[in-house]
Amino acid sequence: MNLLDIVIQHIEALLMGEIPQFISHDGSDEIRVVELAEKVNKLITAVSEIHNFVLPLSKGELQDIKISRMNLMGSPFKELHSKLLNLTWQAGQIADGDYSQRIDFMGEFSRSFNSMVEALDLKDRSLKAKIDELESKNRLIDMELDIARTIQNNLIPASMPEFPGVELCSIYKPMDQVGGDLFDFITFHEENKIGIFISDVSGHGVPAALITSMVKTLCTTAGEARNSSSGFLQFINNGLVGLSGDNFLTAFYGIYDSFSQVFSYSRCGHCFPLLLREGGIWEIKSSGTIMGIMNDIQIEEREIKLEKGDKIIFYTDGLTEASDSRKIQFEEIMVQKVIPEISHLPVADLLERLYKSMFDFAGGIPPDDDVCIVGMEIV
Repeated sequence: MNLLDIVIQHIEALLMGEIPQFISHDGSDEIRVVELAEKVNKLITAVSEIHNFVLPLSKGELQDIKISRMNLMGSPFKELHSKLLNLTWQAGQIADGDYSQRIDFMGEFSRSFNSMVEALDLKDRSLKAKIDELESKNRLIDMELDIARTIQNNLIPASMPEFPGVELCSIYKPMDQVGGDLFDFITFHEENKIGIFISDVSGHGVPAALITSMVKTLCTTAGEARNSSSGFLQFINNGLVGLSGDNFLTAFYGIYDSFSQVFSYSRCGHCFPLLLREGGIWEIKSSGTIMGIMNDIQIEEREIKLEKGDKIIFYTDGLTEASDSRKIQFEEIMVQKVIPEISHLPVADLLERLYKSMFDFAGGIPPDDDVCIVGMEIV
């Protein structure tokens, strides 16, 4: 095959989209044909460069692809490459929140892309405005919760009352900024009597705190009802019916008479207080249903004679229901293991150790319920 036929064959291959080998023209004395072969080789080089440039470009691989500055056929592809690089950079800027970017690329695509960016900009502005509004409302809620917490803290006795022959102490740890646990000490005209009240509203947060405020008001307005443990709880129950929504209340109320050393008490669905005497532990039991659901509930009234050295622990279920990583509740070891080891301590130290034991049992994680503990010791 002569050189001219080879040149024609290579041109036909190029027209078919193939990239042939370079034409060798060594030894040919046909000057014009040799010149044509060299031109075809340059064309093969240019087409090969374009192929090697366009192939990764079509796959979206924009980095590290080049084409010769002398390849005039590559000019539109180089412009496409440059625009794609710029489009990629602009997309990155938009992803970082710069919605001022606008592209000029492929007509209809540009219009659709820019419309999308404008829509994103509007949505982003709207979202930021809503976030600002929510943050403002959240700050207001936090301020109101701080006020509510201050009010509720004023519901809890700021100090323990001094009562001859009795040592009193307490620990109060609300789960949220405001909680549903309450305790109080009820005073009498007779200096030999003192009442101990503890309650737990179902639920948490503001609703529970509002009911707690109502309970406190009822405690201070009970009048003669305070003289009877069952009558006092009945008064509070009837005052809450219809006002507590879906919430209910458990409570315990006891009256100690230092002259007779008799402790009369009643409970409504609340945890049984624990009596610690000479190394033994007994539950102070009585029957009574939860409060705030219906009027005139059945409430049993009992009494027990206390002795010097007796300690009573009153508490809410936030103490016993604190759990460890295995979901085992503190109640399972509190009476059998923890309290026997610390029952000899003065009641204030006993409460501190009890709470610390609960906190350590839960792995140092704050309990998911309010915790209220009140201690009483006959000295």
